[in-house]
Order: sequence, then structure tokens, then C-alpha cells
Amino acid sequence: MVMCHTDPAGIARTLRSIRRLSPGADIVVRHSVPGLVTPELLDEVGATALRSEIQIVWGDWTMTRAALEALERARGVSDADHVVLVSGQDHPIRDLAAWEEQVRADGGDAMLDVFPPMTDDWHYRWWLLDPPHVGPVLARRGLKWGWRHVAPSLRSALMLYQGRRDPRWILGIRRPGPARREPPVAVLKASLWMTLSARAVDSVLARHRAGGPVLRFFERVRIPDESYLQSLLLADPQLRIIDCPTAYAYFPYDHWSPAWVDAEQLARAARTPAAFARKVPEDVTPELVAAMEALTRRPAAEVPPVRDAEVGEAKLTGAELRPGEPPVATGLPPRVGPGAALGGGRPVLARR
Repeated sequence: MVMCHTDPAGIARTLRSIRRLSPGADIVVRHSVPGLVTPELLDEVGATALRSEIQIVWGDWTMTRAALEALERARGVSDADHVVLVSGQDHPIRDLAAWEEQVRADGGDAMLDVFPPMTDDWHYRWWLLDPPHVGPVLARRGLKWGWRHVAPSLRSALMLYQGRRDPRWILGIRRPGPARREPPVAVLKASLWMTLSARAVDSVLARHRAGGPVLRFFERVRIPDESYLQSLLLADPQLRIIDCPTAYAYFPYDHWSPAWVDAEQLARAARTPAAFARKVPEDVTPELVAAMEALTRRPAAEVPPVRDAEVGEAKLTGAELRPGEPPVATGLPPRVGPGAALGGGRPVLARR
């Protein structure tokens, strides 16, 4: 499942590479932009289109809705034993057929690139605000300056800051104590780009359809696409989850977007088990494309195997803890029983 929103040439390059490296795969291309993916390209690579009506806005619930829609479509058009969710700005960096065999041999249900917990994501209820972009420039700047100086004293109850990708503001109001101490399920933060077994997809979709307090809770979590599906997976004690990236991405300290893939990032990605690297820029050079393709031809002995990251080990993916300091594998939070994920009762610890 390739979720696309920009760069038609990059999408075509990625789809052709996927088809070459995984001849038997069912490919579904999700997009919402007319003309972004042509029927001719879909025919060439043997892909199915998911033309979505959901207009994704980064950071809000629309990205989660789009991912759920994509997973449901994948299960509807394919009987594959695994679903791989990637972006149209990703590109393969290893032999996908060999990688698929490793995924099957591992026997896991979910490969997630797990992030360290960020409790502000869910200790507050979040809204995206789009205030009028009018008024004297000096007045707006003065308001921002004043808020920055007042905000620290209000942090225990309120957070407000401007987004980094658009002019909107992000407002967080602290949840009451019980809602912070006992969320309806354990919160797991991880990348949206993941690999799931068919039964894991079915579990997520069933739990989502159940709605209830879990759904209401995550609708007001910050960046819910990095925690809702992941937490539903964790809530099912029958599923085996490993901390292993599907797509390499590295976030410099205090950045909300991963570093663009360049020669340095690609060399780093090659040291991980990831099957893809992201984000590939629209103005990528032919030399970098050739380097990515060369990585797909590496001998098996040169490719890091699919495996669960050990707690405490430095990771080559994810967000820096401090400038130049890589993230560390933290493991999974304690699981909760399936009843809580289906909308009822207090969290129940389950054996891991």
C-alpha cells in the first residue's frame, strides 16, 4: 500500500522499483489528487488505485482516517499474508523478495519503528487552530513574543504553539488526572510506515470499528497517526510486535520532518534492516537514485537482518534525543487486555 500526495515522477520511480523487486506483490496506490497517478502507470506496474476523498492535513485525524481506509482497501483487494504501508516518497533499498521471506520467517504480526514515549502527545487534548491571517504584522509578532514568555507559566494546564509546516496553531489542554494516569489503552508511539500481518490488520480494523472511549481518546491525541493504530496493535495480546523499521527515516533534533535522503542518510539507512528509505526529495539526483538501486542488489550477507531491537541499543532511525545523539530502543509499554481496546472497562495488564 503506497500512500501518495506529491511528486508524480518519484511515485512512478518507486512503483517501478517495487514491481521489479517484488514481482508477485499486490500493489495498491492511495492518493487524493486528480492526475497524480496515471492509469497508464497503474497498468504498467499492475497496481490498483485507491482514489480517496480524504484530504489529508498533517498532524490531525485525517492522516489516521486515510491509513485506516488504506488498510481496509488492502484487505478488500488482496489476500496477501502481510500488508506493507509505505509513502510515495519512499524508495526500496534492499531486495524486497528476500526481505519478504525474512518477514515471513520471523513470524511476527507487526513491524513497527518504535519511538520513545512523548507523554505530551496524550496528556493533553489537542486541537489545530487556523486563526485569521490578518492584522498588522507588528501586532501579530508582538502577540507571538508575548505568548512565548507567558507560555512556560501555563504549561501545567495549557500549551499553544505554531505548527512548523503551515500557519496553523496547535492548542493543547491538559487532561484531568485520571485520564492521564489511566488511558483506555497503553499508548505506543511509532512510525505510521509499518508492516502488518493480515490478522493484525483485521484486529486493528475490528477494534477501530468498535469505537468507544479508545477512539474518542485518540481523536484528541497529538499526531494520532503515530499512536492510534500502534496502540490498537499493542492492545491485542495475541499479536507479536517487533521494533524494526519498514522505512528508514531520521529526524534531526527538534525537527518534525525527517531529513531528506542524501548520500549520508543513505549510507546510514543501509546499516538498518529497513526495506525502504525516506523522504526522497523531488529534485533527487540520478546519482542518488542509482545508489538506492545499487543497495537493492547487495548480497544477502551485507544486509542487516529483520530483527527486534534490543532495549537500550542505539537506533539509526527515529528522532535524535539531543543534537547528534541517536534515539535508543525503549521496548514496548505493558500491554492491556482486549476488553479495554474494544471500549470497556479499566486497563488490564496482560503477559507479554
